[in-house]
Amino acid sequence: MQVNMLAELNILQMSSRNKKLLALKIMRDKRTGNNKQNLGFGRLQLNPDVTYSKSQKKKGKLSESMLLGINNFSLGVFKYGAFYDIDGFQFTEDQIPKISTDNLGEIKAENNVIDFGKDQYFKYVSRDGREHLLFTQKNCIGTPYSEFLRAGVYDSVTERYSYYWRYMLTKDPVYLGLSFTREEVRSYMEEAGMEPSAFFTVKMGGSESTKYYSAGYREGIIHSKEDYDEHYSHMTSGGILYSDIEPGSIFKIGGKEYALKEDHTLDIPYGADIYDIVYPKVKI
Repeated sequence: MQVNMLAELNILQMSSRNKKLLALKIMRDKRTGNNKQNLGFGRLQLNPDVTYSKSQKKKGKLSESMLLGINNFSLGVFKYGAFYDIDGFQFTEDQIPKISTDNLGEIKAENNVIDFGKDQYFKYVSRDGREHLLFTQKNCIGTPYSEFLRAGVYDSVTERYSYYWRYMLTKDPVYLGLSFTREEVRSYMEEAGMEPSAFFTVKMGGSESTKYYSAGYREGIIHSKEDYDEHYSHMTSGGILYSDIEPGSIFKIGGKEYALKEDHTLDIPYGADIYDIVYPKVKI
């Protein structure tokens, strides 16, 4: 009982700075799916009265290797009052170097494959010409965590861009339209250099996913490969899907015309944009 009361008292007595750190940790945990207190990144120590006897004050800016360890969560970072601590080395937030986008490249698709790499810094240039800093972790992208620690940076454009491409790793993008407009989806795909009416692949850290990017305007824009394969199979075999349509009727798929065969199936090549379809007029 006494322990719980002391814990509550510590929370109530947190400085505004420590409260902000706690908020940042929660934000980080949501982004990485980290729901455990001491997993990967470690935990943030928010008690300003605690001292660490083996700590040594680190001079100058943090090294690139320590910065990488912070951003890929391989190093445990603890908070002691005005100091952060990594493996016994203490430093302040002004010793965390700002990562410049000046010498960073953008990541674009090649042959409809976009590879965000792993442990990689890069930039996203939005349509207004602003440059936004990002980092690839194990299975996601986002603002480097060192930037949160250094200045409490929050960039809504970066977060939305990151969320879109992380969504592309989900198994089924059927609910994409609940979070992004059709215009936004087209914009992100065009900016990345993706060609429509084709499959595309997203690689991020240790994960990858292949989906279909349709140019059609009547159905969804992004479809899982599983959905494409199932729909393609129904169109080209079985004869059930179009059993009520007269053979010889003309379908327009991906801008090309295809006549319905006698067995009520279509002879269309795999990879055709089956979501960009104009059906024949049916006599009533």
